[in-house]
Amino acid sequence: MNTRLIFAYGPTNSGKTFTIEGGKDESAGILPRSLATLFESLAVNTKQGGEDLNVWVSFMEIYNEKVYDLLDQPPSTKNEPHKQCKLKEHNGRIHVKGLRELQVRSEALQLVRYGVKHRQVAETLMNAVSSRSHCVVNITLVPKEGSDTNPKDIDPFSQVYSKLAIVDLAGSERALRTCATGERLKEASNINASLFNLGRCLEKLRWNQMNPNKLAHVVPFRHSNLTRIFQVTTLYAFVCVFLRTRGCVRATILSRVV
Repeated sequence: MNTRLIFAYGPTNSGKTFTIEGGKDESAGILPRSLATLFESLAVNTKQGGEDLNVWVSFMEIYNEKVYDLLDQPPSTKNEPHKQCKLKEHNGRIHVKGLRELQVRSEALQLVRYGVKHRQVAETLMNAVSSRSHCVVNITLVPKEGSDTNPKDIDPFSQVYSKLAIVDLAGSERALRTCATGERLKEASNINASLFNLGRCLEKLRWNQMNPNKLAHVVPFRHSNLTRIFQVTTLYAFVCVFLRTRGCVRATILSRVV
């Protein structure tokens, strides 16, 4: 399985969401450009007699350590609770129970834009439209043989497919600068804790890769839902790219973690 992760990382109000989503035409972000390139490449591949592939998309957010499906129908009233997805582990794989994966074609971008409208945002002193959750778009390529096979029903250990995860991380915050209180302070605390744990996981993975002959460090995936969702990814060779406002950091994790 070919897996790629793209993280937009940085402090609040540094342009992460714009980097991922962008604007119209020439100012389009990474996500719309990736989708456009993907479908153009698939069309060329099909004309040249290459393997036919199906494209599946899911879109979720992690808000206060709870996972929600952004492609799901939002609550009809304010008093109606939002349907929460649960993380389940089976045969060493993490499943997001309740998260829908939809087979798409050219309408993929419209589907993602629908999900963007339902993500958690709020105003702070640092950002008028601050993302209060981590958002993850998963794009999965599955061989067309078997046609409508949902990626959830495919064992990645026995059938090869490709997956791209584009993650718009919520920005790290300092309460002294944002003057956050109440719900905004709770959100910031959860955001900072999950970002800190993501850094710890990458640090441990890198150490294990650089020291294959030493006792491997325990990677704290389970300390946050953000890292737990991507835990299975480390069983394969993958490239993890961190995008910042002032540069790009690329970390390649090649070792298998036991």
